[in-house]
Amino acid sequence: MARRFGFAVDIVVRAGSEWEQYVATNPFAHDADAIAKMVHLYLSRDPVKSGAAQELKQKAQYRERISLAGGALWIDYGVNGVGKSKLTPRLIDKACGSPTTGRNWNSVLKIREMIEARG
Repeated sequence: MARRFGFAVDIVVRAGSEWEQYVATNPFAHDADAIAKMVHLYLSRDPVKSGAAQELKQKAQYRERISLAGGALWIDYGVNGVGKSKLTPRLIDKACGSPTTGRNWNSVLKIREMIEARG
């Protein structure tokens, strides 16, 4: 990236074979109160620090829920959504110990469909 575009950027990559694990370990998947577009999967470049979920829970607002499952961080932003959350990308990266990338549950399922379509 730096050579081609002239600036460095952190990249988080996962193999398609790993994706089903993320889908299967969503701690909010069967929760009737969870809104798909408000549930986010965060993948960290390095393994997520063990205390990341606890650290973020201390900053969470009303109805935000945080869980570490399947080697990934999950945040249910509740009815207020990401835009009003105090759980900023910078705070999430710091808690996890390395850069992260997040996708909402609808996108996670769409990525799974794309992986399955490739066969």
